[in-house]
Amino acid sequence: MTTTLPRLALLAILCGWALLAPAMGQEPAPDDPDILGAMARQLRFEVPTRIVGRLLTLDAYDPAVWIEWTQMELDGRWLPAPPETNLLIYPKDEAMFRFFKSLGRGTEIRMTVETGPDGKRRVLALDEM
Repeated sequence: MTTTLPRLALLAILCGWALLAPAMGQEPAPDDPDILGAMARQLRFEVPTRIVGRLLTLDAYDPAVWIEWTQMELDGRWLPAPPETNLLIYPKDEAMFRFFKSLGRGTEIRMTVETGPDGKRRVLALDEM
């Protein structure tokens, strides 16, 4: 379910992140005006997006897992994710869910995620770390 408030919060996070990146030793955002649009699309996972996260827990209701999102790939560079962002992600199949269940809390996972037609973030593939 998408509402205006989460979109505004996401935009505020993106703007704050872009302003603080130079102070944190990150490269400044390019002058390309579409960079914020590209970042927003990445954060909504409209296209397959490579991310890194730490396993927090299995979901209590669905065959899904909660992760603490730590990094995302944007234009070939790994960037920090918005701070303290937890995501509910759904494995692509039962075998992948069994794999997630075998991992310990805090395990770092690199994966490709995309939002499906049902609005759920699906893990399309797992990468080796």
